[in-house]
Amino acid sequence: MNTDQSERIAELADRAFDRLARERLAPTPQNYFLWFTYYSGCMPDLNRAIDLMQQLGQAFTPQRVDDLCRRFLGLDGEAHTVRRTGERTRSLLDGLVDPLGTSLQMTRGYGDTLAVIDHRLAPPPPSPGELRALIGETIAATEGVVAEWLAVRARLDTALRDLSEIAREIEVARREARVDELTGLANRRVFDERIGVAVHAASAGAPAGDRPAPLSVLVLALDGLDRLDGLDGRPTADHALRLVGRVVLRNVKKRDQPARFSGYELAVLLPQTSLPDAATVAEQIRQDAAAQKIIARGSATPVSRLEVSIGVAGLAPGEAPSDLVRRALAALARAQAAGGNRVYRALGRPALD
Repeated sequence: MNTDQSERIAELADRAFDRLARERLAPTPQNYFLWFTYYSGCMPDLNRAIDLMQQLGQAFTPQRVDDLCRRFLGLDGEAHTVRRTGERTRSLLDGLVDPLGTSLQMTRGYGDTLAVIDHRLAPPPPSPGELRALIGETIAATEGVVAEWLAVRARLDTALRDLSEIAREIEVARREARVDELTGLANRRVFDERIGVAVHAASAGAPAGDRPAPLSVLVLALDGLDRLDGLDGRPTADHALRLVGRVVLRNVKKRDQPARFSGYELAVLLPQTSLPDAATVAEQIRQDAAAQKIIARGSATPVSRLEVSIGVAGLAPGEAPSDLVRRALAALARAQAAGGNRVYRALGRPALD
């Protein structure tokens, strides 16, 4: 490593540690690597995500930083499980090669033994003593082959049970890789996949410059996180987010895609839904959420009501998925700046004006 490279790395390290201090984030290896990667500029998608958060004035809370690390820097849990279970599968199959080879050799030997016995039974017929000996040889050879195949079958049964367990592990990993553990909704990965497909489908039939098929996005955030944290710390905020997730599910159609977006934010993809209709859905969600009462852990008395701010955006001609989400986030930021507990369209005015 030359002097210039050493100085560059030292500069990036200093900037990363300085950013951790400014954001009041724990100096963990994960957090350090996130900001080191950001300042190095080697991962444009990460830089765009962080720059957008900065433009919208979003705080880099531990939850949001964890989400960034999972999305851009973390090892995909599904891929890790597939690699690990693949190694186990190879090991299982390798362990069956020798027993199967031995059994095949014994089967061929058994066939040779039967051929010899058959030859010895040809005329003139054997004497009674010779016949007893041939029968004994046949029984012994048969018992040996049966015992060997029973042993192989036991190995195969064990291997099949192990393979079934591996299949279950892969299925669990596949589900966990697509489902948010806290809310039970789809995670950001699924949302990003679905919005890409939905934007393409909505735009596919529209001539260049013409309005695409209706498609809208909601992004909603819990209001008053500081107040919720003051009640009982993070468990109450987590409980509130789970409640919002249930509210969202009650108010959307099966074709819609709700998901945990990041931190204490949820998003909903609304195919075949115009901007005015999406704003109506958002307002229904807001009102339904406001009717919920939050009960702190260890208490039977409601201590707060649930409030959310929601940004709504409809797909514009030629718009990319990231731009559609960006406008919904900007509308959310304006709703929060206006006092929260309200719905704003991407145009910047209350959604139901």
